[in-house]
Amino acid sequence: MKLYIPQKSLGKKDLYILPLVRNGNNALCFIKRERKSDLFFMNPKIVKPTGNLEALTELTTYHSFTDGSVFNPKISEVLKQIPDELLHNRSTSYFEVVPPKEITTNAAHFKAGYHRATTILYARVKIKVLIRVDRKLAK
Repeated sequence: MKLYIPQKSLGKKDLYILPLVRNGNNALCFIKRERKSDLFFMNPKIVKPTGNLEALTELTTYHSFTDGSVFNPKISEVLKQIPDELLHNRSTSYFEVVPPKEITTNAAHFKAGYHRATTILYARVKIKVLIRVDRKLAK
């Protein structure tokens, strides 16, 4: 089985879609990552919980490995697998990679050198502020 991860080039705008991780309480969190590092998953430096985000979609993504027992996805691999209409959608702001529940070593994707995972894309929730005007005060 030969897997195809698109080799599209990523623009600066694409790099603004940021990775998220779950903390010990299973809350989605922003992380601080090294400026030029493509890795984010192992030992992330958690900054704070994200608050309200809207899940846009889930995708199956593939992540290359050198050691099959270690799951450590790369940001560029994730971004290259996001369809262009979602990658360039202004509302797509974050992604979360959900690791496989178990690593199946006899699966075709594993034999080809890839882990399979689920990637969830998120958007910021736009908060609408409603202002109620008291009619007596409005006069």
